[in-house]
Amino acid sequence: MLFNELNNEQQIIINTLKTSKSDFSNANKNFLINSAAGSGKTYTATKIIKNVLSSGEKALYLVFNRQMKKQFDYSLKKNDLLHKVDAKTFHGLLRQNNYLDYSIKKQLGVSVNELSFNYQKGDYNKTDIAKIAKNLANQMYDLGLIAFLENEERTKKYMIAYSQSIEKELSKFINLYLKTKVVNAPLFLKELPVNFKIFFPYQSEERITKYFNSSLFKRRHNDEIFTDVKSFVSYLIIQSFHECIKKKELDITHSFYYKKIYETAMRDEQFLKFIFKDYSCIILDEAQDTDENMYNLISKYSFLCQKEKEKKIFVFFGDKKQSIYSFNGTFNIFECEDINKMTQLSLSKSFRFGKNIANFSKLLVNDYHSKDEIIGNIYEDKIYTRAINAQNIIEQLIKNIKNQTKYNTALICRTNNSCFEIFQTLQNELDKIKIDDKDKEKLIVLDTEIKKKFKETNKHKLTELIENKQIIEDLKIKLMHFGSNINIEQISLEEALKNELIISFIKHRKELNYILKLNTITLQKILNSKNRKNAHLLITNVHQSKGLEFNNVILANDFFCKNKELYVDKEEANIAHVAVTRARENVLFYEDKQTKNILQEIYISNQTPMQLYKQKQEIKEQTQTKNNAVINNECYVIKIKI
Repeated sequence: MLFNELNNEQQIIINTLKTSKSDFSNANKNFLINSAAGSGKTYTATKIIKNVLSSGEKALYLVFNRQMKKQFDYSLKKNDLLHKVDAKTFHGLLRQNNYLDYSIKKQLGVSVNELSFNYQKGDYNKTDIAKIAKNLANQMYDLGLIAFLENEERTKKYMIAYSQSIEKELSKFINLYLKTKVVNAPLFLKELPVNFKIFFPYQSEERITKYFNSSLFKRRHNDEIFTDVKSFVSYLIIQSFHECIKKKELDITHSFYYKKIYETAMRDEQFLKFIFKDYSCIILDEAQDTDENMYNLISKYSFLCQKEKEKKIFVFFGDKKQSIYSFNGTFNIFECEDINKMTQLSLSKSFRFGKNIANFSKLLVNDYHSKDEIIGNIYEDKIYTRAINAQNIIEQLIKNIKNQTKYNTALICRTNNSCFEIFQTLQNELDKIKIDDKDKEKLIVLDTEIKKKFKETNKHKLTELIENKQIIEDLKIKLMHFGSNINIEQISLEEALKNELIISFIKHRKELNYILKLNTITLQKILNSKNRKNAHLLITNVHQSKGLEFNNVILANDFFCKNKELYVDKEEANIAHVAVTRARENVLFYEDKQTKNILQEIYISNQTPMQLYKQKQEIKEQTQTKNNAVINNECYVIKIKI
């Protein structure tokens, strides 16, 4: 950080929070701070803790993952503030102090000691869903909603067929329930976007309706509120889910315990207050890519505090231009309904880079965030208009070794596929030169987090390499369409690459092509490359580089590109913005013989991505009578070679 004093924007934030905390007449205690890249967000947070909190008061600093927590802990230690702040991840906050035991007893009526846990497990898989489906079939039979058919054998066959027929929609229901803000109440569960008709056994809709309106129904279920048959069926599904947990047929996962504590806290105000009671200030970081359930808890607690006129403040730091995780279902506070109820402040002056990088980063997102300011510092920075290739990079790295110099440089890619391919290209170029093996290993390094994906790759699950949940869903749909029973959540890479359907799918997704090239020699080179600290050149992707900064950033040639087409939408613009704003001093553009660099073209033409798109569309329309462009309000695609 290049400063020790507060700038004007930071001082306004401190003064506004101080006044609000002490002023009982000010009902609004929620502050949304739009913080540009490198604008001193962490420094400002430490100053809020130091200057706004009174002696003996504590702050809670909430972050999405452990890496962010570790970084903030370092800042707290440096500023001697560890005693005034608890920095926690969302899961870390809710996993403490027997919160789970209390919630499980409330909802399932048993102690956690009677249940089994597996926090390493991801989503509930096909085998798990089959267990819930069988339990639901048994429950339907016990309630008389599945009729006895002539004999026991025929009835059992029908129940098995019923449970198998509902598995697909049941999987959708369970995963939506665990990942959304919907709480376990029939009134809300029935709003999940699933086909509830699937759950009605054959010729039983009339039977369920009759039971729903009977006095027996009212006696059995008098403690729940059902508005219609659909709400009742959704209630039965959750009951079956809980029953499998209680019987230890299913493990409690991260998602399950998080959901149960969330539901309990949203219903039980005293429990919610207990979770946050020790803190006078709650700060949530990365508000543009956060967790909706955590936001709802904080929002409800804030409402209770304002109602009771407690001297507490709630601060949300984020940057709408850096929202890049919507593909994983994150929640953007800048787009929520409550935003108009918050006091909005900003940090627009970057201490990381100068005016050239600031102007370029603004150009990239101007189609979507035209009102957002980002101002560079007084120091000189540079963007090189001439693109560089693999040979240029290797030549410069060799010079650095001869001169015994090392620059803090990263080559940032949009996708893992490009990370892999560029790493491979640079290694091949390096193999042409006689150089000591020890020097070779530390010249070019693949990011540790990406490298982890390649350790014992063949034993990995395919989904661990793909990661993107939407792509995984697309693959599931393709397999189902062709009648395949493969459990995509469990299949290893080794087995996946023996399946023609999966291979065909990967071939048609350019960002996954690298998976087909994972051979022993290439893997050995990847695993032999040293760690991030020793690198002359670090190859990483945008998502791994977020929160980091480098003296020099080389931008790969895979931005604004999808399936070899120019592709422009808000998230792609944000992703390019994040990549550019990792640079402190210099930005360069990488290209190869096959693919030019769209970011370079944007910079040289001084056009926004959308303006460039429209220009290319006009050129294409002049040469073609058939318009291949597809346009809608959200995204723009044009089939051209780039």
